[in-house]
Amino acid sequence: TLIIVAEPFVILLLKEKWAPMIPFLQLLCIVGLFFPMHSINTQSLVAQGKSKLSFKVEVIKNALRLFNIFIAYRFGIIYIILGEVVVSFIALWLISGYNHKYVNYGFWKQFKDIWLILAGGSLAAVFAYTIGNFIQDLLFTFIINIFTFSAVYFIFSYAFNRRLFFETIELTKNLTKSKS
Repeated sequence: TLIIVAEPFVILLLKEKWAPMIPFLQLLCIVGLFFPMHSINTQSLVAQGKSKLSFKVEVIKNALRLFNIFIAYRFGIIYIILGEVVVSFIALWLISGYNHKYVNYGFWKQFKDIWLILAGGSLAAVFAYTIGNFIQDLLFTFIINIFTFSAVYFIFSYAFNRRLFFETIELTKNLTKSKS
């Protein structure tokens, strides 16, 4: 959602002088999409007693980051962040390859398990972004984008991934009960 509402969010919260950082924020959100899968893969390796291997993958990932910075700094921060998107994907591919080897749950099986979530999020993002382009007021754009994204995502989830939809409803109920 932050990818879609980045512009009104930044301008409303930080004001117009921060507007040039909006593309950076959006790209960093893409990097953040890889984090949960990377973290789960890392924990899976550690649970299998492969903490040394997990450490090696982290060293490789950080070496790739340094290489990225060394190559991309001449071209600007946007290229460093684009490189980080690539590095994050390579690191995920690498660590999920080891998960495939040790627990038979590699990248493509993981993708198969989450593709409906990604498809729903992507469809919701396209809808929200399209509707938001027709609105001039930043606050109204911010609110409408969040509402549109949420509505389209939940409708998509209900239509194509009901198990996840009802699990999400149940989790939300449990979280609200525990806070009361």
